[in-house]
Amino acid sequence: MQTYRSVYEHELAKLLMKEIEAAKSTLAEGYVADFSAYKEQTGFIRGLRLAFELMAEADRICQGGERDT
Repeated sequence: MQTYRSVYEHELAKLLMKEIEAAKSTLAEGYVADFSAYKEQTGFIRGLRLAFELMAEADRICQGGERDT
């Protein structure tokens, strides 16, 4: 049986990946108007990927691990 936490983590990861893929698609299809919009889109992707990294670090800490330095 899955716990609320595991379901939540799974669903959050799916939502983050969906947003990342949509942003990557926008870049790949050339829908950005200028370099400023390109930078904004790539920053958005980086922010979502950072969210994944922080989720993994928080999980590691909750399981008794150490923080990344």
